Amino acid sequence: MGRFINGLMFKSGGRGGISEKPPLNTIWGETRKRNGGQIKKIIVGSSFVATHLHEEMRRLQGLVCRLTAEIDVMNQRMEYMDRRATDLSTSLVIMTDERDKLNQAFLQLSKSLSRMTEERGQLIQAHLEEVCRELCTRMRDLETHNRELEQQRREIDKREAQLDLRSRQLSLLREEVTRKLNTVQQNFERAKDTSTGENVQALTEVDDMRKKLEEKDYELDSLTNLNNTLIAKERISNHELQEARKVLIKGLDGFANNGTRPPVIEIFASRSSRLQNGKQNPLNYARCGKIKYKIQGDDEKLRELKDEWVKEAYDAVATALLEMNEYNASGRYPVHELWGR
Repeated sequence: MGRFINGLMFKSGGRGGISEKPPLNTIWGETRKRNGGQIKKIIVGSSFVATHLHEEMRRLQGLVCRLTAEIDVMNQRMEYMDRRATDLSTSLVIMTDERDKLNQAFLQLSKSLSRMTEERGQLIQAHLEEVCRELCTRMRDLETHNRELEQQRREIDKREAQLDLRSRQLSLLREEVTRKLNTVQQNFERAKDTSTGENVQALTEVDDMRKKLEEKDYELDSLTNLNNTLIAKERISNHELQEARKVLIKGLDGFANNGTRPPVIEIFASRSSRLQNGKQNPLNYARCGKIKYKIQGDDEKLRELKDEWVKEAYDAVATALLEMNEYNASGRYPVHELWGR
């Protein structure tokens, strides 16, 4: 225990001795270490410690103020980030819902499009089958009509041959009757001074010949009118046949033309267009009794065709050019033709 003597505090030692307390302006600091138990005594002047503590307090107060301000700023940022995270979470939930809705709508639209495509394909297939059946029916009708027209044409040709023969016979008969009539008239002129019976007989012969001539003229006119009627009927039938062929060719060409053509067809089209130009005609001709055309051996496009493709392609184009030139030598342009099987 310590005690005061004459204003001083004395502390008893470990062995009962009395220790003197330092003055008031002196501070005894004792520090005990836990592991060693050693004691260090630091004596610092009270004024220096007070100044140091005051500055340390001011520094700590400033640090506390700065830290408080930073903590406030951090708290505000944390609140802003929390609000931002909440907004983003809400937006993410909304976007997820919208994405699910869009996926559902896309699936429904895909199913609808697939169903519509399938239905449209079925409708197109059914329409194509119907058009094909109609075209086949019209082709059969056209073939039947064509056979009928061919039969009529053969009959017309036969009738025309008969009419030509009959016309020649009538012409010869008319010449013969005219010659006989002239002979009778000459005889009649010479026999004016003869008996009356002979004159009557000559007049009778002249009248008979005139009647026969009129009958033959009427028959010839009838045959001519019949020939003209048959020719007009043939022209009408041919016109109807050509119109029907044009319709069928147009329909079949729409089915066959899918927007692409083989290179061989392109080369044939370019070569056939050159046939119409005399300066660029890929055909040569030689006169051996009659004009005979042949393909130029130095034509660039045809030579490229022969080098790049098989010989059959070159032969097909060359044959087509020669046939087109032979079939339509005046215009030298391709003409569509309908072929039935």
